Amino acid sequence: MRAYFSFHSLVVNLLNELGLTFTQCHSWQYAADSFESALFMSRQHEEPDAKQAVIMQNLGAVYNSLGKHSEAIRESDEAAQIYGNALLRSKFSLRDDLLYNCST
Repeated sequence: MRAYFSFHSLVVNLLNELGLTFTQCHSWQYAADSFESALFMSRQHEEPDAKQAVIMQNLGAVYNSLGKHSEAIRESDEAAQIYGNALLRSKFSLRDDLLYNCST
């Protein structure tokens, strides 16, 4: 069975993957730009919430690396809200890490 992807969905996936690649290279601003573009496009074309949450989590991690802690917490919280499940929220430990980093 062949999976069907819309052009926009494919571009969102590619932008997210590009952001992950920039993250591995420690090119934080390029990663942020890629994730921000992916998130913008996913919202415009009504991609599934779960996909948006993954992008938000990635963006939050990059914002943390850029020292943008309040933005990182916002993105992580939004992603956790989308899942809304306490079990899945535990996977979003980034917020706790950020709060610890900000307090030290």
